[in-house]
Amino acid sequence: MVDATATDVDVPAAAKGSRLTSLILTAAGLGYLYQSMQLPMGDPLGTGVGAIPALIAVCWVAFGIYVTIRNRPVAAELGPWPRGTAALRVGYSLLLCIAFVVTLPFLGIFLTTAAFLLLMARLADATWKNACVVAVTTPIAFWVVFALGLKVSLPYGSLFTTIFGG
Repeated sequence: MVDATATDVDVPAAAKGSRLTSLILTAAGLGYLYQSMQLPMGDPLGTGVGAIPALIAVCWVAFGIYVTIRNRPVAAELGPWPRGTAALRVGYSLLLCIAFVVTLPFLGIFLTTAAFLLLMARLADATWKNACVVAVTTPIAFWVVFALGLKVSLPYGSLFTTIFGG
């Protein structure tokens, strides 16, 4: 049986820990933004090697600020460090990120992104339908924007290159 007073005490600490964590990650995002701004942005603007890292950094900082500012109570299970099923989800998401980086050269951007988004969406309790929609439409959007629109060479992966000789 869980003592209600212990749970009530953990909730404010969890909210503070969450805010502190998001502040730290936002500061790291600002550092990443600074570093990405040192790379050439290209002519026309946005076509250089620094454009995508800068865009990622801006999104990172914006979401970090959003999470820092919002003050929604969190479950006592989270606490300063996640416990129980929340800890498992954190572990699984970390493993998914590592798997994404490891499999990217082999499977390429499209298959790796689709698998990553499908599994990450399911980990976040999305329905199978929504997870599949995101997992299919995002790689298609990548291909349309980058390969067709910007004529950027995307990593197709050694498996795709071996099979199709591309």
